[in-house]
Amino acid sequence: MVFKKFSRINTLAVIPFCVINVPNLPARGECFLQAAPFDIPRRARHSGRAAKKNVSNHAGIIFTLNGIILFLLFFNAYSLNANLVEIKKINPTIKLDIRYATTNNFTGKIIYPSARCFLEEEVTKALDAVQKELNSIGYGLKIFDGYRPLSVQKIFWNIYPDEKYVANPTKGSKHNRGTAVDLTLIDTKSGKELKMPSEFDEFSSHANRNYAKMNDKAAKHNCKLLEFVMKKHGFIGLTSEWWHFDYKNWKKYPIQDVSFTELKTQNPLVNNSN
Repeated sequence: MVFKKFSRINTLAVIPFCVINVPNLPARGECFLQAAPFDIPRRARHSGRAAKKNVSNHAGIIFTLNGIILFLLFFNAYSLNANLVEIKKINPTIKLDIRYATTNNFTGKIIYPSARCFLEEEVTKALDAVQKELNSIGYGLKIFDGYRPLSVQKIFWNIYPDEKYVANPTKGSKHNRGTAVDLTLIDTKSGKELKMPSEFDEFSSHANRNYAKMNDKAAKHNCKLLEFVMKKHGFIGLTSEWWHFDYKNWKKYPIQDVSFTELKTQNPLVNNSN
């Protein structure tokens, strides 16, 4: 009977009203009566205690549906903005050397269960464009790291709590959003890395892309070339790390803590370090 009466109410008119007026709500029934008196049976408005009970039931249903709608809106927005894609599915020619799947990183430990690189779909498409442009001049990309779960960020912070090189997990890293990538340039014929100002994950002034004492002309040229092409396709280089680039639209994506193991929608691929 309650649902039959409820079906006669214009929920689109009621729900926004209730959300706005919750802080000043004198009684559950009052919000309902003010919001939708146009379609509540006259008897229900003037029947004393029984009417109040019916109205309260209606209001309870509305607030419950209101909560469900808000949850679905939030979930839908989150789903739209969180679509991690494996870079190899977009461009298999991009090489991988996922350092945190090995002991060859600043922690000295294997952190990732597999050598895979996930990024937001928008970011993978931009990297695809970068790769194609570099291929035209005989170069290519090699990726060291992409999406990083927030739980891993906490491990890094515990080992090296310096915000110049490691993002504080309370704020989150752009890697946690799937919008940051660590990479370098390679020669497509030999597969060898081009000379850069420092090694990957070297936490020193030598890693700074604007290091004043960078005397190696080849390293300087390669670093600037990488930055130029990445910037052209929407990436912003981190000053303190020549290898780190953030995608321009990073703010619209949420911080995530989905493990590599949970990303089961795509099949794992062999690490192509070359």
